Amino acid sequence: MTISEISAIVDRINLELNQNEEKATEGAGLTQQLLSRFIDNALLAQNFAYFNTILFFLKVARVQIGNVKKTFNNKEFPPDAIATAIEELKTLESLVLEIKDNLDLSLNRLNSWQDTEAIAELEEVLEITKITEQKTRGNCELSTAIAWKYQKQI
Repeated sequence: MTISEISAIVDRINLELNQNEEKATEGAGLTQQLLSRFIDNALLAQNFAYFNTILFFLKVARVQIGNVKKTFNNKEFPPDAIATAIEELKTLESLVLEIKDNLDLSLNRLNSWQDTEAIAELEEVLEITKITEQKTRGNCELSTAIAWKYQKQI
């Protein structure tokens, strides 16, 4: 396991983060449009919060990745430290990919509501949003823990 492997994983994660950021921003915008028509809809408000939570998680992940790049940039580290970093980056990558799937689902639903104004489907999204929001909170906690771990190693 090498530093170049860390760099490759970081590049893949950054690509996914960019795509997820675009989707979450689009979702927040669509939700805001729907909220302007259905002002008191708590499900839409929760959906809007979900997209903003995702955007926050993505910013935290970017900071974490930046710290990893700074830490491992042109320095010699023991193989076990590199292996740990790679394992943690792969965990982060899987979380980002899971978020991508959830964002796709949420955006598809929002687009269908936008087109057909089928707001009754919001009840289903509430459940998905609750589950995803719980996972996202866990992801943020994991990102914070990983960031602290790297700071302690430096």
